[in-house]
Amino acid sequence: MVDSSDLPLNVSREILQESRIVRIIRKQLVKRAIGMLQDLAKKGDEEYEKFWSAFGRNIKLGVMEDSENKDKLAALLRVRRAGRPRKCDRTRRHCASAL
Repeated sequence: MVDSSDLPLNVSREILQESRIVRIIRKQLVKRAIGMLQDLAKKGDEEYEKFWSAFGRNIKLGVMEDSENKDKLAALLRVRRAGRPRKCDRTRRHCASAL
């Protein structure tokens, strides 16, 4: 939930989607969320793996749809290796070991 005194109260969804203030708020929320995910990924593989199991599909979708944050989201991707089906590896580490 976001509270802002600058948002108009009785307006349609279309007007809010075109609002400059809403675009700024959206950009800041996305930036903060990606930062939190990066911190979670750095802390420990077990915690991030639980997150990845629940929301990995959304991160993949974000890589395809959000061109502005594509690289940051791509660093959060994980892949399953054939030798370790229950363990997820960082995409970069997996790609480097495959070469």
